[in-house]
This record gives sequence, structure tokens and C-alpha cells, in this order.
Amino acid sequence: MVDEIVNLLKEMHSKNMVPNIVTYNSVIRMHYLQKINDCGIQADAYTYTILIDRMCKCGRFKNALEIFRILLINGCHLHGHTYNVMISGLSKVNCL
Repeated sequence: MVDEIVNLLKEMHSKNMVPNIVTYNSVIRMHYLQKINDCGIQADAYTYTILIDRMCKCGRFKNALEIFRILLINGCHLHGHTYNVMISGLSKVNCL
């Protein structure tokens, strides 16, 4: 999968399509979450809090909210910091 991502980034550069921070964040997220899963490690609330925080900081509020909702639906035991991150992100787009 990593080779495919690297090839995609090279192709973007060859077509004068410069990846932005959102592109790289997505690549990092996909790569590292995949590595975590490949090692048989289950991501926890802290892992997802970091992901939600990064998504909010990149302006991907809908994606962050979707992950947050999925965690709640699946009964993940979230801690106060996760709620604070989500509230902070949503307040930036007046969605409280």
C-alpha cells in the first residue's frame, strides 16, 4: 500500500498537482492506521483523539465529526480530552 501511495504522490507532482497538507495528513493517517492494524493492535480512544484533532486543525470538521459519532455509536469509552477536541473543532465553524 505504501508503494501505491508513493507512486500516487509522484504522479501528482509529475502533473504539477502539488499535494497540500490535507493530502499528506491523509497519507500519514492511512499509512499509520494501516500499520497499527497490520500489527494486530487495536486503535484506542487516544489514537482517535489525535486523528480527530488533526482533522479539525486541517479543516476537515465533517470527517472528524463522523469519526466521533462512530466512536460513540460503537460504545468507545471516550475521555474528556476527546470531547474538548471535538468541541474546539466545532466551535471554529460555529457548529456547537
